Amino acid sequence: MLAVSNTREDLSVNRRKYPRFKPSRSVLVKEDTGEIINYYHLRDISLGGMYLMKKISSNSERASKYTFLVPDVMETTVEGGVLQTRMNNDGSYGTAVIFGDPKALESVVRAIREL
Repeated sequence: MLAVSNTREDLSVNRRKYPRFKPSRSVLVKEDTGEIINYYHLRDISLGGMYLMKKISSNSERASKYTFLVPDVMETTVEGGVLQTRMNNDGSYGTAVIFGDPKALESVVRAIREL
């Protein structure tokens, strides 16, 4: 019989398909919605998604194009959609973005990890 655990810790561990990490230096991310361009600070990233500080969005927002302002990958633009916007325990806020194609992020994640 398969045991199922419903603790918050187990759910957060099992939700992540790709390891997430925080960059060692500040990374700006340019978001282009097709109508407006915004810039945000990257809090963390994985092949599956990222968390942008101080971005407020709704789940109904359409996909945006994101460019990471990091040497060697500034020409790489990826598409992502809003997963959720949330207020953190420390009073900061931001938005989780999920990527459509994790393979497209391999060079970006590698470059950010090497900062």
